[in-house]
Amino acid sequence: QRQMCIRDSLQIVIALRGVLDMERGGDVAKSLYDTYTSIAASLFKAKSTKDAESLGKLYLAMSELREAWQQVPG
Repeated sequence: QRQMCIRDSLQIVIALRGVLDMERGGDVAKSLYDTYTSIAASLFKAKSTKDAESLGKLYLAMSELREAWQQVPG
């Protein structure tokens, strides 16, 4: 179950990174790209180490990211 959740989360983060418009997005797109890359790398590492503390931190980071996206109009 945990491995499936990590895999799904990794796919979502990679998909979000893939749809960024780097040409028009400017600094915001660059910052999001870096954030998504960092989260993806951490998820990949947590998947192999099964570190519960790291997974908890990733959950918090992704929850904050989700909340931020919910504030975007449209």
